[in-house]
Amino acid sequence: MVVDAFVHHMSCFPRRKKDGTWDEYAYAKFEEFKKLHADEIAKHGVDNLTTEEAYAKVFEFSSSYIKGLGAGPRYPHNRKYDEEFNNERHSQLTQQIDHLQQESATREASLRVEIDRMVADAKKREDEAKKREDEAREREAKLQQEVASIKEQLAQVLAALRASQMTN
Repeated sequence: MVVDAFVHHMSCFPRRKKDGTWDEYAYAKFEEFKKLHADEIAKHGVDNLTTEEAYAKVFEFSSSYIKGLGAGPRYPHNRKYDEEFNNERHSQLTQQIDHLQQESATREASLRVEIDRMVADAKKREDEAKKREDEAREREAKLQQEVASIKEQLAQVLAALRASQMTN
């Protein structure tokens, strides 16, 4: 299959001499194709190589040029087109960068506002906690005074009770 494609391909190019024989380069490449085809069949029992793979192995790639096949697809080099394309691409990338910078600045500003709000909330909660703690201490001190006052009154009542029991 690959060998047939090679023979067809080489018959399309002026590699044959007038007497019908091939020149040395074409003949050497044809022999390489036959050997490659035979090696594939010997290894796998079937020729698994596509025509393109076989060409690549025999003629060897060199950029977009394959020996014996000529240049591959090339795009026209038009400096005006290239400059226009580059300028257009540059302006697109510049706009994209500007947009991303604006978006980044907006996000950063909103994050700063959020952080400031969170810091203020934390400070407010801390102040409220401190206030509650102070109120709790005041209540504790007041309760301790009341307990001390009750103990005093109790001590007086007990003393009065003992005095009345002694007189009785």
